[in-house]
Amino acid sequence: MYKQGPYLLRTAPVVEGATKDYRDFADLLEKVNEILVVTGLEESLIKVAIRRLPKCTKKKGWLVRFRQVITFQIRTVLLRKLIGMDYRAFSVTSTDSALVQWFLRRGTLEGFGGVVIQAV
Repeated sequence: MYKQGPYLLRTAPVVEGATKDYRDFADLLEKVNEILVVTGLEESLIKVAIRRLPKCTKKKGWLVRFRQVITFQIRTVLLRKLIGMDYRAFSVTSTDSALVQWFLRRGTLEGFGGVVIQAV
C-alpha cells in the first residue's frame, strides 16, 4: 500500500490464475505508480497545473476536485501513450479492467485490502 496525503491507495488487484502477460502488465503499472508517487513527479505536475489557474478558481473545495481530475488526466495520458491505444479503445479497456481503474484511481472504496478476482 502507498500512502499519499490523507489517502491510502491499495495495491493492484490480484487475479488468480492470470496469464503471464497480465501479471507483467500489472507489475508495470505498479512500478509506474510507484515512480509517480515516490519521486513526487505526479505531485509536481499537479502543482504546475494549479499554479496556472486563475486566482478566482483556487477555492479549497474546488481545488480538491481539480486535483482529482488532474491526477486522472495525468495517469490517463501516460497510460494511453505507454500502451499505444487510441482514445476509443482505451475507453473500453479502462471501463472493463479493474487493473486499469486501479491505476487511474477510479475504483470503489471496497477492496482496499486487495481485490482477488478469479480468471476464467
